[in-house]
Amino acid sequence: MTLSTLKKSARGFTLLELLIVVIIIGILAAIAVPQFNKAVKKSRTTEAVGLVGAILNSEYAYYQENAAFVAFADNATLAATTLLVQIPTGSANWTYVGTTVAAAAANPAANPPAPAVNASVKVVATGAANGSYAGLTITGNLDSLGNKSVVASGF
Repeated sequence: MTLSTLKKSARGFTLLELLIVVIIIGILAAIAVPQFNKAVKKSRTTEAVGLVGAILNSEYAYYQENAAFVAFADNATLAATTLLVQIPTGSANWTYVGTTVAAAAANPAANPPAPAVNASVKVVATGAANGSYAGLTITGNLDSLGNKSVVASGF
């Protein structure tokens, strides 16, 4: 085989073929990257959802013994409460706040009549303002009857 025959038989990709491949990869990346970011954000809520559930369970156990829920203003006061919940060491990604509502009897004489209100606690975990946890919120509610809900938002 001569050099001229070898050059004629060796072919590469044309510029158009390479351009089409680059465009297809760009389209796939434009679809995949936002979905990946959404999945990462959702996975970061796992820590808070688990801890909010544990706090609500501990609140309910405390309520069964003391007929009251425990309020706390931040992670430090949560750690100082009698609730048996510990925030993971070094976890600065979430701030936990618990607010309580006292029970109230029904007041049929009020205008409009006021229904009875069960005692309840609301625990809100807010993602750290700096970084990728910003804007994420986990809200847990528990009443004295044991009805519990945990909802994530901010995705």
